[in-house]
Amino acid sequence: MRNKDIAVAALIFAGFTFSVKAQDKTEEFENRLIKLENISSKLPRISGQLNLRYQYRENNEVKHNLDVRRARLDFRGEIGTKFDYRAQIEFASNVKLLDGFVKWKPLGNFYVQGGQYKLPFSIENQYSPFNMETIDYSLAVNYLSSLEDISGIKSSGRDVGLMVGGNFFQKNGYSIIEYSLGLFNGNGINTSDNNSTKDFSGLVYINPVKYLSLSVSHYNGNSGTAGNSIERVRTGYGLRYDDKKIVVRSEYIHGKTGHLKSKGVYVLAGYTFIHKLQPILKYDYFKRDKHSAATKVNAALVGINYFINRSLKFQVNYSYTDVKTSSDYSHVAVQLIALF
Repeated sequence: MRNKDIAVAALIFAGFTFSVKAQDKTEEFENRLIKLENISSKLPRISGQLNLRYQYRENNEVKHNLDVRRARLDFRGEIGTKFDYRAQIEFASNVKLLDGFVKWKPLGNFYVQGGQYKLPFSIENQYSPFNMETIDYSLAVNYLSSLEDISGIKSSGRDVGLMVGGNFFQKNGYSIIEYSLGLFNGNGINTSDNNSTKDFSGLVYINPVKYLSLSVSHYNGNSGTAGNSIERVRTGYGLRYDDKKIVVRSEYIHGKTGHLKSKGVYVLAGYTFIHKLQPILKYDYFKRDKHSAATKVNAALVGINYFINRSLKFQVNYSYTDVKTSSDYSHVAVQLIALF
Protein backbone atom coordinates (compact mmCIF):
# COMPACT_ATOMS: atom_id res chain seq x y z
CA MET A 1 0.00 0.00 0.00
CA ARG A 2 1.32 3.36 -0.96
CA ASN A 3 1.99 6.00 1.64
CA LYS A 4 -0.80 8.12 0.18
CA ASP A 5 -3.33 5.30 0.62
CA ILE A 6 -2.15 4.70 4.18
CA ALA A 7 -2.61 8.38 5.05
CA VAL A 8 -6.14 8.42 3.57
CA ALA A 9 -7.07 5.26 5.51
CA ALA A 10 -5.73 6.79 8.73
CA LEU A 11 -7.77 9.94 8.19
CA ILE A 12 -10.92 7.91 7.54
CA PHE A 13 -10.32 5.85 10.69
CA ALA A 14 -9.64 8.95 12.77
CA GLY A 15 -12.78 10.61 11.43
CA PHE A 16 -14.86 7.53 12.20
CA THR A 17 -13.44 7.33 15.73
CA PHE A 18 -14.13 11.02 16.32
CA SER A 19 -17.67 10.60 14.98
CA VAL A 20 -18.36 7.66 17.32
CA LYS A 21 -17.02 9.59 20.32
CA ALA A 22 -19.04 12.68 19.37
CA GLN A 23 -22.16 10.54 19.03
CA ASP A 24 -21.49 8.98 22.43
CA LYS A 25 -21.10 12.43 24.00
CA THR A 26 -24.31 13.62 22.30
CA GLU A 27 -26.24 10.61 23.62
CA GLU A 28 -24.75 11.16 27.08
CA PHE A 29 -25.77 14.81 26.99
CA GLU A 30 -29.30 13.91 25.85
CA ASN A 31 -29.62 11.33 28.64
CA ARG A 32 -28.52 13.88 31.21
CA LEU A 33 -30.98 16.39 29.76
CA ILE A 34 -33.81 13.86 30.02
CA LYS A 35 -32.90 13.16 33.66
CA LEU A 36 -32.87 16.89 34.43
CA GLU A 37 -36.24 17.32 32.72
CA ASN A 38 -37.69 14.44 34.76
CA ILE A 39 -36.40 16.00 37.96
CA SER A 40 -37.58 19.52 37.07
CA SER A 41 -41.05 18.22 36.09
CA LYS A 42 -41.52 17.03 39.68
CA LEU A 43 -40.51 20.36 41.19
CA PRO A 44 -43.24 22.94 41.92
CA ARG A 45 -43.77 25.89 39.60
CA ILE A 46 -43.09 29.04 41.58
CA SER A 47 -44.87 32.31 40.90
CA GLY A 48 -45.81 35.32 42.96
CA GLN A 49 -47.75 38.53 43.29
CA LEU A 50 -46.95 42.00 44.61
CA ASN A 51 -49.58 44.73 45.15
CA LEU A 52 -48.59 48.32 45.91
CA ARG A 53 -51.45 50.62 46.91
CA TYR A 54 -52.11 54.29 47.64
CA GLN A 55 -55.36 55.49 49.27
CA TYR A 56 -56.96 58.82 50.06
CA ARG A 57 -60.10 58.71 52.18
CA GLU A 58 -61.99 61.77 53.42
CA ASN A 59 -63.50 60.34 56.61
CA ASN A 60 -60.29 58.77 57.90
CA GLU A 61 -57.83 60.36 60.34
CA VAL A 62 -55.01 59.02 58.16
CA LYS A 63 -56.17 60.50 54.87
CA HIS A 64 -53.14 59.48 52.77
CA ASN A 65 -51.81 55.96 53.02
CA LEU A 66 -49.25 53.87 51.12
CA ASP A 67 -48.98 50.16 51.75
CA VAL A 68 -47.82 46.84 50.36
CA ARG A 69 -51.23 45.25 50.24
CA ARG A 70 -50.16 41.79 49.07
CA ALA A 71 -46.83 40.00 48.72
CA ARG A 72 -47.38 36.35 47.86
CA LEU A 73 -45.48 33.29 46.75
CA ASP A 74 -47.41 30.55 44.97
CA PHE A 75 -46.23 26.95 44.57
CA ARG A 76 -48.06 24.58 42.21
CA GLY A 77 -47.27 21.15 40.88
CA GLU A 78 -48.47 17.71 39.87
CA ILE A 79 -48.07 14.33 41.53
CA GLY A 80 -48.52 11.83 38.75
CA THR A 81 -51.35 12.36 36.27
CA LYS A 82 -54.33 12.56 38.64
CA PHE A 83 -53.12 14.68 41.55
CA ASP A 84 -52.02 18.29 41.72
CA TYR A 85 -51.34 20.63 44.61
CA ARG A 86 -51.02 24.28 45.55
CA ALA A 87 -49.48 26.23 48.43
CA GLN A 88 -49.84 30.03 48.42
CA ILE A 89 -48.23 32.06 51.21
CA GLU A 90 -48.92 35.69 52.10
CA PHE A 91 -45.97 37.76 53.42
CA ALA A 92 -47.60 41.21 53.67
CA SER A 93 -48.36 42.36 57.26
CA ASN A 94 -47.77 38.86 58.64
CA VAL A 95 -46.86 35.49 57.21
CA LYS A 96 -49.82 33.14 56.71
CA LEU A 97 -50.92 30.28 54.51
CA LEU A 98 -53.70 31.32 52.12
CA ASP A 99 -54.10 28.23 49.95
CA GLY A 100 -52.88 24.75 50.73
CA PHE A 101 -54.67 21.87 49.06
CA VAL A 102 -54.41 18.67 47.06
CA LYS A 103 -56.78 17.97 44.15
CA TRP A 104 -57.57 14.48 42.90
CA LYS A 105 -58.95 14.10 39.38
CA PRO A 106 -60.10 10.48 38.98
CA LEU A 107 -62.23 11.41 35.94
CA GLY A 108 -61.83 14.12 33.35
CA ASN A 109 -64.83 16.15 34.49
CA PHE A 110 -64.83 15.36 38.21
CA TYR A 111 -62.45 16.23 41.05
CA VAL A 112 -62.09 15.98 44.81
CA GLN A 113 -60.20 18.72 46.64
CA GLY A 114 -59.10 18.84 50.26
CA GLY A 115 -57.30 21.51 52.27
CA GLN A 116 -57.59 25.29 52.52
CA TYR A 117 -58.87 27.37 49.61
CA LYS A 118 -61.57 29.76 48.37
CA LEU A 119 -65.09 28.93 49.47
CA PRO A 120 -67.40 27.96 46.60
CA PHE A 121 -69.65 30.94 47.21
CA SER A 122 -70.25 34.02 45.02
CA ILE A 123 -68.87 34.64 41.52
CA GLU A 124 -66.66 37.51 42.65
CA ASN A 125 -65.14 35.59 45.56
CA GLN A 126 -63.55 33.23 43.02
CA TYR A 127 -61.60 36.07 41.35
CA SER A 128 -57.91 36.59 42.02
CA PRO A 129 -56.81 40.19 42.72
CA PHE A 130 -55.20 40.44 39.27
CA ASN A 131 -58.44 39.43 37.54
CA MET A 132 -60.65 41.75 39.62
CA GLU A 133 -61.90 44.75 37.68
CA THR A 134 -61.93 46.92 40.82
CA ILE A 135 -59.37 47.30 43.59
CA ASP A 136 -61.75 46.17 46.34
CA TYR A 137 -64.41 43.48 46.47
CA SER A 138 -68.08 44.42 46.52
CA LEU A 139 -69.75 45.19 49.86
CA ALA A 140 -72.10 42.18 49.89
CA VAL A 141 -69.25 39.82 48.92
CA ASN A 142 -66.95 41.40 51.48
CA TYR A 143 -69.37 41.15 54.41
CA LEU A 144 -71.15 37.88 53.56
CA SER A 145 -68.43 35.56 52.25
CA SER A 146 -65.67 35.42 54.90
CA LEU A 147 -63.58 38.28 53.50
CA GLU A 148 -64.47 40.61 56.37
CA ASP A 149 -67.58 38.74 57.38
CA ILE A 150 -70.00 40.52 59.73
CA SER A 151 -69.71 37.46 61.99
CA GLY A 152 -66.12 38.56 62.69
CA ILE A 153 -64.37 36.00 60.46
CA LYS A 154 -61.72 37.60 58.23
CA SER A 155 -60.28 34.87 56.02
CA SER A 156 -59.86 36.19 52.46
CA GLY A 157 -62.97 34.24 51.45
CA ARG A 158 -61.30 30.95 52.34
CA ASP A 159 -61.77 28.04 54.73
CA VAL A 160 -60.56 24.50 55.43
CA GLY A 161 -62.63 21.65 54.05
CA LEU A 162 -63.34 18.94 51.51
CA MET A 163 -64.99 19.70 48.18
CA VAL A 164 -66.15 17.92 45.03
CA GLY A 165 -66.66 19.60 41.70
CA GLY A 166 -66.88 19.19 37.97
CA ASN A 167 -68.91 20.02 34.90
CA PHE A 168 -71.47 18.58 32.50
CA PHE A 169 -72.43 18.94 28.86
CA GLN A 170 -69.40 20.22 26.95
CA LYS A 171 -70.24 22.49 24.01
CA ASN A 172 -67.89 24.43 21.73
CA GLY A 173 -65.12 24.75 24.32
CA TYR A 174 -67.25 25.47 27.41
CA SER A 175 -69.44 23.58 29.88
CA ILE A 176 -73.14 24.26 30.23
CA ILE A 177 -73.16 23.29 33.92
CA GLU A 178 -70.31 23.68 36.45
CA TYR A 179 -70.53 22.91 40.15
CA SER A 180 -68.50 22.98 43.39
CA LEU A 181 -69.92 21.57 46.65
CA GLY A 182 -68.11 21.16 49.95
CA LEU A 183 -68.08 20.81 53.73
CA PHE A 184 -65.92 23.24 55.73
CA ASN A 185 -64.86 23.98 59.30
CA GLY A 186 -66.52 27.39 59.16
CA ASN A 187 -63.87 29.06 61.29
CA GLY A 188 -61.66 30.63 58.64
CA ILE A 189 -58.09 30.03 57.52
CA ASN A 190 -55.35 28.46 59.63
CA THR A 191 -57.89 27.74 62.38
CA SER A 192 -59.22 24.46 63.74
CA ASP A 193 -62.94 23.84 64.07
CA ASN A 194 -64.33 24.64 67.51
CA ASN A 195 -67.67 22.87 67.21
CA SER A 196 -68.94 19.47 66.13
CA THR A 197 -70.73 20.62 62.98
CA LYS A 198 -69.47 21.25 59.46
CA ASP A 199 -70.60 24.12 57.24
CA PHE A 200 -71.93 23.55 53.73
CA SER A 201 -71.01 25.78 50.80
CA GLY A 202 -71.87 25.30 47.16
CA LEU A 203 -71.71 27.18 43.87
CA VAL A 204 -73.38 26.21 40.58
CA TYR A 205 -72.93 27.92 37.22
CA ILE A 206 -75.31 27.53 34.28
CA ASN A 207 -73.76 28.75 31.02
CA PRO A 208 -76.57 28.84 28.41
CA VAL A 209 -74.25 30.34 25.78
CA LYS A 210 -70.56 31.07 25.58
CA TYR A 211 -69.40 34.02 27.74
CA LEU A 212 -72.71 34.14 29.70
CA SER A 213 -73.00 32.61 33.18
CA LEU A 214 -75.88 32.46 35.63
CA SER A 215 -75.02 31.38 39.16
CA VAL A 216 -76.58 30.34 42.44
CA SER A 217 -74.57 29.84 45.62
CA HIS A 218 -75.50 28.89 49.17
CA TYR A 219 -73.75 28.76 52.52
CA ASN A 220 -75.17 27.21 55.70
CA GLY A 221 -73.25 26.72 58.93
CA ASN A 222 -72.30 27.86 62.40
CA SER A 223 -69.34 29.71 63.85
CA GLY A 224 -68.32 29.68 67.49
CA THR A 225 -68.23 27.05 70.22
CA ALA A 226 -71.07 24.69 71.00
CA GLY A 227 -73.72 26.48 73.05
CA ASN A 228 -72.36 29.85 71.95
CA SER A 229 -72.43 29.49 68.18
CA ILE A 230 -73.85 31.88 65.60
CA GLU A 231 -75.81 30.55 62.66
CA ARG A 232 -74.56 31.80 59.30
CA VAL A 233 -76.80 31.36 56.25
CA ARG A 234 -76.20 33.11 52.93
CA THR A 235 -77.66 32.73 49.43
CA GLY A 236 -76.46 34.47 46.30
CA TYR A 237 -77.66 34.82 42.72
CA GLY A 238 -75.39 36.11 39.99
CA LEU A 239 -75.03 36.95 36.32
CA ARG A 240 -71.85 37.45 34.34
CA TYR A 241 -71.12 38.22 30.70
CA ASP A 242 -67.43 38.41 29.79
CA ASP A 243 -66.10 38.03 26.24
CA LYS A 244 -62.68 39.55 27.18
CA LYS A 245 -63.83 42.88 25.74
CA ILE A 246 -67.22 43.60 27.30
CA VAL A 247 -67.77 42.61 30.93
CA VAL A 248 -71.05 42.90 32.85
CA ARG A 249 -71.43 41.30 36.27
CA SER A 250 -74.02 41.50 39.03
CA GLU A 251 -74.84 39.59 42.19
CA TYR A 252 -77.57 39.76 44.80
CA ILE A 253 -76.64 38.18 48.14
CA HIS A 254 -78.77 37.93 51.26
CA GLY A 255 -78.37 36.05 54.50
CA LYS A 256 -78.54 36.01 58.25
CA THR A 257 -75.92 36.03 60.97
CA GLY A 258 -77.61 34.94 64.17
CA HIS A 259 -80.77 37.09 64.27
CA LEU A 260 -79.30 39.76 61.99
CA LYS A 261 -80.57 39.67 58.41
CA SER A 262 -78.51 41.39 55.70
CA LYS A 263 -78.68 41.92 51.96
CA GLY A 264 -76.71 43.55 49.18
CA VAL A 265 -76.33 43.89 45.44
CA TYR A 266 -73.76 45.23 42.99
CA VAL A 267 -73.75 45.93 39.26
CA LEU A 268 -70.49 46.31 37.34
CA ALA A 269 -69.77 47.08 33.68
CA GLY A 270 -66.56 47.57 31.73
CA TYR A 271 -65.16 47.73 28.21
CA THR A 272 -61.60 47.02 27.07
CA PHE A 273 -59.97 49.19 24.38
CA ILE A 274 -56.97 48.00 22.35
CA HIS A 275 -56.39 45.20 24.90
CA LYS A 276 -54.92 47.69 27.39
CA LEU A 277 -57.45 50.22 28.71
CA GLN A 278 -60.55 49.16 30.61
CA PRO A 279 -62.88 51.81 32.08
CA ILE A 280 -65.19 50.50 34.83
CA LEU A 281 -68.51 51.68 36.26
CA LYS A 282 -69.99 50.10 39.39
CA TYR A 283 -72.92 50.57 41.74
CA ASP A 284 -72.73 48.90 45.16
CA TYR A 285 -75.45 48.60 47.80
CA PHE A 286 -75.45 46.88 51.18
CA LYS A 287 -77.82 46.86 54.13
CA ARG A 288 -76.34 45.31 57.25
CA ASP A 289 -79.75 45.03 58.92
CA LYS A 290 -82.48 44.85 56.32
CA HIS A 291 -85.03 46.03 58.89
CA SER A 292 -83.07 49.23 59.67
CA ALA A 293 -82.72 52.03 57.12
CA ALA A 294 -79.87 53.47 59.19
CA THR A 295 -77.57 50.60 58.13
CA LYS A 296 -77.92 51.25 54.40
CA VAL A 297 -74.81 52.01 52.33
CA ASN A 298 -74.77 53.12 48.69
CA ALA A 299 -71.55 53.48 46.71
CA ALA A 300 -70.83 54.57 43.13
CA LEU A 301 -67.45 53.85 41.56
CA VAL A 302 -65.60 54.98 38.45
CA GLY A 303 -62.36 53.21 37.59
CA ILE A 304 -59.75 52.61 34.93
CA ASN A 305 -57.50 49.60 34.45
CA TYR A 306 -54.36 49.81 32.35
CA PHE A 307 -52.75 46.50 31.39
CA ILE A 308 -49.10 47.38 30.91
CA ASN A 309 -48.43 43.78 29.90
CA ARG A 310 -49.72 40.33 30.82
CA SER A 311 -48.08 40.49 34.24
CA LEU A 312 -48.43 44.14 35.19
CA LYS A 313 -51.69 46.02 35.83
CA PHE A 314 -52.27 49.60 36.98
CA GLN A 315 -55.63 50.53 38.54
CA VAL A 316 -57.28 53.80 39.61
CA ASN A 317 -60.65 53.83 41.45
CA TYR A 318 -62.73 56.74 42.64
CA SER A 319 -65.81 55.98 44.74
CA TYR A 320 -68.41 58.10 46.47
CA THR A 321 -70.17 56.44 49.41
CA ASP A 322 -73.44 57.44 51.05
CA VAL A 323 -73.63 56.09 54.63
CA LYS A 324 -76.87 56.76 56.50
CA THR A 325 -75.26 56.74 59.95
CA SER A 326 -72.44 59.20 59.07
CA SER A 327 -71.33 61.74 56.50
CA ASP A 328 -70.86 60.83 52.87
CA TYR A 329 -67.25 60.46 51.80
CA SER A 330 -64.99 60.01 48.79
CA HIS A 331 -62.30 57.36 48.40
CA VAL A 332 -59.46 57.35 45.89
CA ALA A 333 -57.35 54.22 45.47
CA VAL A 334 -54.43 53.57 43.12
CA GLN A 335 -52.91 50.11 42.83
CA LEU A 336 -50.11 48.42 40.89
CA ILE A 337 -50.31 44.62 40.66
CA ALA A 338 -47.26 42.71 39.45
CA LEU A 339 -47.15 38.97 38.75
CA PHE A 340 -43.84 37.14 38.54
